[in-house]
Amino acid sequence: FYLGAGGPEKQNDAKGYDLLKQEAKDGNATALDTLGTLYLQGGKVGGKTDAKGEKVGGIDVKADPKAAVAQFEELAKANNAVGLRKMGGVYEQGIEGVVAKDFQKAVENYVKAAQGNDALAQFRLGSMYDSGVRLDPKSDKIEVAPNAAAALSYYKLATQNGMAIAGYNVGIF
Repeated sequence: FYLGAGGPEKQNDAKGYDLLKQEAKDGNATALDTLGTLYLQGGKVGGKTDAKGEKVGGIDVKADPKAAVAQFEELAKANNAVGLRKMGGVYEQGIEGVVAKDFQKAVENYVKAAQGNDALAQFRLGSMYDSGVRLDPKSDKIEVAPNAAAALSYYKLATQNGMAIAGYNVGIF
């Protein structure tokens, strides 16, 4: 509301940002996700759009990957599907100096998120099973073996949860 949804006369960026941080501290899932994403990427909260369509004002938030991971971990600990998926992505990509790449933990988090009906996690797992995953082409180790039945199953779940591209992949099968 204070970050602009209440209209220009009610906008108070500082108050809105403070409330967002307080809600995250209190464990609100939406606030944890929003703040974590903001910390991961950096950006601006609040502000107004001028006549040219450019954002002016607002509060600049610097990227803080460590704080982002802390928000996502809090969500994941609460078994929140979005937090589990985001932690899956963090483990899959790794964040230098914060979280080491750990493909096994990534898959574990994606599976838990998929069980919580997170369409993006279901799609990600479908993609992994569709083509398989070998992290090191020089190694004989296959992290995820191709499995058409598992891929189709995850794509179907993602489709049921509103992901159109997953429906396309079901059609391809």
